[in-house]
Amino acid sequence: SDTYLKAKQNYTQDGITIVNNYLHGIEDTTNQIYDMINDLRNNREPTVLIIFGDHNPWLGDSNSVYSMLGIPRELYTPLFAIARIAGWSAHRIEEIVAGKRIYRPAYKNVAEEREYVPMEKRK
Repeated sequence: SDTYLKAKQNYTQDGITIVNNYLHGIEDTTNQIYDMINDLRNNREPTVLIIFGDHNPWLGDSNSVYSMLGIPRELYTPLFAIARIAGWSAHRIEEIVAGKRIYRPAYKNVAEEREYVPMEKRK
């Protein structure tokens, strides 16, 4: 696996693994978005692509990775809020556009109803 963060004094192996997994995910996501944009360039129909993330990563119990990296405790809450602003803004815009109603994805089963088959009897 790729190593983005190298061991330093006061860095725990768990913390290094958490950061490297997160950074690998960013790189992988970036590459997938890049590929999707290139695919959309060949689309004859006009396309609007909107991408936002509204969650910061899990960085260990009690944000131990923040501490390991020397990020002051007073910045934990601002980092939490900054990571969610895009999502909060999108929800507010959706509420304004939709007339005070926030729409959520819904699931409607359109398959025919079937009899339940216990696991041990399934093929």
